[in-house]
Formats: sequence, C-alpha cells, structure tokens
Amino acid sequence: MTEVRETPRALLYGFSIKTLTSNGRVFYYLLRYMFMSKSIYVGNLPFSATEDEVREMFEAHGEVQSVKLIADRDTGRPRGFGFVEMEQAEAEAAIKALNGVESGGRPLRINMAEDKKPRATGGRSRW
Repeated sequence: MTEVRETPRALLYGFSIKTLTSNGRVFYYLLRYMFMSKSIYVGNLPFSATEDEVREMFEAHGEVQSVKLIADRDTGRPRGFGFVEMEQAEAEAAIKALNGVESGGRPLRINMAEDKKPRATGGRSRW
C-alpha cells in the first residue's frame, strides 16, 4: 500500500513537500539532498590531507554532513581535491572564509560544486 503524507521538516523551510512512502520507507534522504544540503568543491588540497582534517577546518563554520576526498582509481593515491556537504547558509559562509586560505603551503580553491555533466559518447564506441 502506498500513502502520501506531509513532511513536517519541509514546512520549516516555508514550503510543503509531500513525500511518497512505500512499505514504511520515507525518501527523506533524497529530499534532504535536494533541498537542504549543498556540496562544496575543495581543490588544491595537500596530498597529505585527511578527511578528519578537512572536516575540522569546515566545522568552524557549521555542521558538516559529509566529507569525501577523491583518490586515484588505480593507485589509491590522493588526487588533491574533495567534496564537503553542508547546509546552504553554512556552506556559503565557509566558502567566503576558506577560499584562498593556505593549507600545507598551498592556497585552497573552494566553491560550490557543480553537477556532474553527462559524458558525450559521440557516434562510436571507445573500444
């Protein structure tokens, strides 16, 4: 059986969202991702940076929901960039405060992450 109900948390943001529940599951995380949190690109990180260090740096500006540092697929070595997820207002404050700040002797490049663009496959196969 499928039912539709109001999400009280959404009402705090001044709009009404109806969430679809099926078999007791609420698509809360999808709504949270779409409406409440923003992903921040953190570039030019020192290769020695850890997720805990990056989290600590951003927690001074608000609650950090997640940190993901990107590593090379083949070697596992850090690639020098990552993503931090925070709420909108806190994310904007962190970007203003931390963009250009030196970490490990390198100036950080911090801005709102852009959505991943679909790859053009062209007319022929890669292989």
